[in-house]
Amino acid sequence: MSPSAEVCHALLSSPGTRYEDLGPDYYERQASTRRQIAHHVGKLGALGFEVTLCRLPEPGPGPGQANSTRAA
Repeated sequence: MSPSAEVCHALLSSPGTRYEDLGPDYYERQASTRRQIAHHVGKLGALGFEVTLCRLPEPGPGPGQANSTRAA
């Protein structure tokens, strides 16, 4: 199955799902991020550190910020 057919299938089989174009340099950015992570983890390992990684949660609206779903 071609990538475009896979996208069409995923969108049609999940009503309410929206397509978001990731941009022409998406894969290069991902490769760059993975390369940087591997480099820094390797450097810390060489210095005698054990490294455990976990992704930070996405920030939500902070105190004092308007909630866009709240009625005026």
